Amino acid sequence: MNTKSATQLSITIDISDINVIEVTQDKDSNWIFTVATRSNTAVCGVCKKDILCQHGCGRMIELRHLSILGKATYIRIAPKRGKCPDCINSPTTSQKVDWYEPYSPHTKAYDAHLMRQLKGSTVMDVSRIENVGYDAILGALKRQIPIEIAWDGIQDLETIGIDEVS
Repeated sequence: MNTKSATQLSITIDISDINVIEVTQDKDSNWIFTVATRSNTAVCGVCKKDILCQHGCGRMIELRHLSILGKATYIRIAPKRGKCPDCINSPTTSQKVDWYEPYSPHTKAYDAHLMRQLKGSTVMDVSRIENVGYDAILGALKRQIPIEIAWDGIQDLETIGIDEVS
């Protein structure tokens, strides 16, 4: 007796406050999750007040996320937009969420994964292993490592070495 049963697999993508609208695979079997945020508010880019997102959505963006079952995973989202009723000319603002940086091609979780991959490896090695461009790795590095020094957190400099090399 030959019976076929549908196998179901539940996978978490560890992104909070989203609804998964669709899950598909592309021609290379990479996973594509189309999502929408649950929140209906944004912070006005001018006055910093909370505004309702009732002005449609921005363009669809695609972000690289952590791999699932050995296949690249992408998150597609069209950020919700709101119009500020309090500011002059009622500017529109796109919703910002905590799991990706604006203008980044990756989620924050994927940037952190790339940083872990860089331990003991070169940027070129990680670029080849992850099938991500060299400049994308450098961008993740810049987003993960602060450029400025937080001098307020430093209490005392006990020893400072000064020589012709430094």
